Amino acid sequence: MASRSRQINGFMDSPANSPILILTNEFAPARGGIATYVEETARAAAECKREVVVWAPGIPRRDDASLPFTVRRLGLRGNQNWPDRLRLRRALRRAPVNWEQTTLYLPEPGPIRLWLYAGWLGLPRPGRLVLTFHGSELLYLGAWPHRRGRLARLCARADRIGVVSQYVLDLLEKTVPRAGAKAVVVPGAPAHAYAALAADARPNPAPPSPSHPFRLVSVARVHPRKGIDLALDAIARLPAELRHRIRYDIIGPARKPAYARELSRKAREADVTLNFLGTLDERQIAGIFRAADLLLFPSRELPKSVEGLGLSILEAALLGLPTVATHTGGTGEAVENGVTGLLVPPDDPAALATVLESCLRNPALRHHLGAKAADRIPSRFSWKRNAEALFT
Repeated sequence: MASRSRQINGFMDSPANSPILILTNEFAPARGGIATYVEETARAAAECKREVVVWAPGIPRRDDASLPFTVRRLGLRGNQNWPDRLRLRRALRRAPVNWEQTTLYLPEPGPIRLWLYAGWLGLPRPGRLVLTFHGSELLYLGAWPHRRGRLARLCARADRIGVVSQYVLDLLEKTVPRAGAKAVVVPGAPAHAYAALAADARPNPAPPSPSHPFRLVSVARVHPRKGIDLALDAIARLPAELRHRIRYDIIGPARKPAYARELSRKAREADVTLNFLGTLDERQIAGIFRAADLLLFPSRELPKSVEGLGLSILEAALLGLPTVATHTGGTGEAVENGVTGLLVPPDDPAALATVLESCLRNPALRHHLGAKAADRIPSRFSWKRNAEALFT
């Protein structure tokens, strides 16, 4: 019998090619790793000829219409509190969606935490359920027996489970032992905007003069887990003739104002120029990457928070900027040590200072690492491969 197909709420109901409904608490205009991950996964699924609708917080925006998938704005704040969760529950229960013919994708911690209570809340049962874990949510949920039990039941109901690195896969198998059989590693990749910007060749660096400033950059929210204090402690250990030439730019929102003030104090004591640039768009970030000498990624692991991979490492690499990173969480899968960048032990400012000094004194090393990074990233990381692994 030929399969039937009909239009339902903007989806094509097709048993062989079910529409994908993505729920997220983080989406443009918000910036950050998860917002990028959600948008690029949706874009890749749409380019694979899947019909995709993203339910996102906020109010409708004109640029939503330029995306190759449908965005439904729910007017929510996206803050994961229970009032927002209950409003999302109401929207889900009222939506004219043929759930039996829909793939529901929960790509980040917010909707996953909601779906832990799917039975209590009377949430719909989709035809297929796909999850993605980034790392920190497993530490958070696994720390409490009742949440760990609910997480195990959710993973048992899932048809496919994505993890952003082998590190997160190991963490998943430790937290929910039988879940690994359904898991696929789907790391991020540079956002599509960077691919276009990378088409312009990165110029060969000129040998620096004694007055040449060294430009270091980190792309991270200003938060203790991102380890900017560790980077400043390392910079303070450098010889004065190097340290005084450093300009250190931080791209990202200041989530912890007290921590930002402490960073400014450390920079003044080390006589280092520290700039908080706030949130920038891809073109602005690409311009800074091209002018920079190194991306610093000094992340540390906290009891319930860890770096799953590090998208900014991949984006910088695509533009020929090498990374010096702490080897924590999944960063060892984003940086090929000695090939596309250099890794140091976490929370070790002396080791970080040694590697920084070596890189700053050796422009040929920086250029070699950056060229290798730009060459290898496109073949190693792909949103299209991710979408195929998750949804086929």
